[in-house]
Amino acid sequence: MKKTIDGRQYTVKATAHTLGSAGYTFGTISTSAAVAAGRIGVESRLFRAGGNLVSAGKVISKKKCASVAAGASYTIPSNAYVRGVQATATGFVWRPKTESYASFTCAKTPYAMASKAKTQIEYGVNEADQTLGNLYLATVCEVAPPDLVAAEGIGGREGYIYYADLEATTPSSPEEAMRAAGGAPVRIPVYLADGVTKIDEFEIHFE
Repeated sequence: MKKTIDGRQYTVKATAHTLGSAGYTFGTISTSAAVAAGRIGVESRLFRAGGNLVSAGKVISKKKCASVAAGASYTIPSNAYVRGVQATATGFVWRPKTESYASFTCAKTPYAMASKAKTQIEYGVNEADQTLGNLYLATVCEVAPPDLVAAEGIGGREGYIYYADLEATTPSSPEEAMRAAGGAPVRIPVYLADGVTKIDEFEIHFE
């Protein structure tokens, strides 16, 4: 993220990485020419999946320089559903006129995922041996989706839709997609966990 403060442009960046079960981030603030000690700083902020802030590190320049970096790290629990981290960085620039620091924050990074071999999702299983679970977690963790996906119907009932039913609504060609665009939404059944008892309907809109 770039921001001009008192006629000078500053850039703040954040990166998120994983190594084994550890997540870490580095945040930087930089400008085109060196500024006096104490005039710039940066705080790195690391978030675990779900959005909770889990670690932060802040550095204010101690000498004349044009850039400053700060880091933070976090050990990702082995039983976490989504074993990943995101990061942001907040830059600080001293403004002599106001005798205070101006601050600005860059957008969150994409998820950095820990080793896939350690990614764990425990699906529920119904009496028909069909798996039940959350499609978002399956997508983020890059594992096979459950047979029955948790969903909320148009009537507000919470239940499950068949993943196969959801996939069947995907157009098979660009021409079919164009025909579906703007048309009536497709509805598929929402079931109880048994995969048999219908309780609502789920809509898929094509635009």
